[in-house]
Amino acid sequence: MNRILYLILTLCVVVLFSSCQKEQEYRGPINEEIVLNLSSGLTRASATAGESFVSHIDIFIFNDENGHPSERVYYDRYEVNNSESVTLNARRSSFTENAKYHVYILANSTLLEEDFEPMLSFNELQSQKQEDANIHITGLALDNAPKYFLMDAIATDTSGNTPVILNNGNYVENTLLQATLRRAAAKVVINITATENIEFKPFGIEDGSEGGLYYIRNLPIDAYLLAGARNDDMVEATVRNTTKANNEYFAWNPETDSKHVSLVTYVYPNTWSNSSSLEHETCAIMNLPQTYTSDDGVAVDYVNSWYKIPMSGESMFRRNNYYEININISRPGAILESTPIDIENVYYAGDIVGWFGISFW
Repeated sequence: MNRILYLILTLCVVVLFSSCQKEQEYRGPINEEIVLNLSSGLTRASATAGESFVSHIDIFIFNDENGHPSERVYYDRYEVNNSESVTLNARRSSFTENAKYHVYILANSTLLEEDFEPMLSFNELQSQKQEDANIHITGLALDNAPKYFLMDAIATDTSGNTPVILNNGNYVENTLLQATLRRAAAKVVINITATENIEFKPFGIEDGSEGGLYYIRNLPIDAYLLAGARNDDMVEATVRNTTKANNEYFAWNPETDSKHVSLVTYVYPNTWSNSSSLEHETCAIMNLPQTYTSDDGVAVDYVNSWYKIPMSGESMFRRNNYYEININISRPGAILESTPIDIENVYYAGDIVGWFGISFW
């Protein structure tokens, strides 16, 4: 009798185990994750590692209303540290099955999480700006310099479509999204070459010189968080004059190279095409001490030699674009900073190689 009972119990266990196996195989794995793959700096002009670094991102998800983002249904901040992918805290099942959503990403924003919390609609996010008074020295190891660049992106599905479906009702595979981040700032590189009658010199305070230095006049210092928001490339930004400086972005080394100077700087989108250029034009003001030799062989020291260099050939800067300026200097600048000499025959290299007179950065 005990043997018969044992056989019956064993058979029941085998049947139940087989039944559980079949049920598990039928259901398949449940994948509830939404994974966002990120890329940055994928543009036509080369970017340094620092220019493409992503420290943290803010992810916003909005309902779709007739093809446009409307009310916010999700927000969170993620520490990325340049990782190529992020898995959202939200589960797929927390979104309506087969509904479309707009997913926006901000990278490296200096706004705090509590600043974003009250923004419950796309219009509120779209109207938000960020201000960086020292955008021009971003990335330098200085206390007052921003560490990273503000970037943004709109997520797409793996086929490049937006808005996206976050929950298609099929839990065999996770939801995969992709986004290419682009910077809100533009990059400007100025290359200066002295002609044969000019030799840059390291004159110092003892000579009555301020030395080689620069500052930016009318530096655009604020930008909308989102590309295309309020047509930000076509509005006038807040501007300011920076302080005089000689830093790592200013290649002034007359002891080793008396013929070449260069400057790397960054600006936010701006336009002054409808304004007086004298009042609103963004330009670099440089002091390039030198010895100038005239055609008759007379050498004169210019311990201060101030120049004004326009930084755009089209009276505007567009976000995430690269501007290159090449200049040959053939005469001394002004003795006084207040009246810098306008450099003539400025060659905006991007005018012939880029889109709208520039190239993507």
